[in-house]
Amino acid sequence: RPSTSSPRQPAKPIGRSGRSSRGSIQVAASPLPIADVAALFDNPFSKAAEQVDSSLPGWFPALSFIAYVLVLREVRRIRQREERKAREKMAKAAQEAAQRKVESMGPEVWGKLIVCLVIDALGDSS
Repeated sequence: RPSTSSPRQPAKPIGRSGRSSRGSIQVAASPLPIADVAALFDNPFSKAAEQVDSSLPGWFPALSFIAYVLVLREVRRIRQREERKAREKMAKAAQEAAQRKVESMGPEVWGKLIVCLVIDALGDSS
């Protein structure tokens, strides 16, 4: 039975080949892709400015950020307007379908509904 009181041996450092001195164990660099998530929030205008020569004026990053925000806001407005149109169209189609369904029911269906409601009310009163 192994002793639980002895401390664990520290892991040996891994060289560039990814192998330790004890075997061929592969270890991932980082379990979370933090750099990938941070790249989602980059300003594409400033990235474009880095690719161009460095002769751009000092106010360019601030102006590019403002343009980026304005473009995002306009895209959001357009998307919301189109989604609103689609929701209204779907609501109208659902309302028309429900109206057609109600109109297609004959008087015998409505009579059955009234009888069922009366039976239910009498059952609750007893």
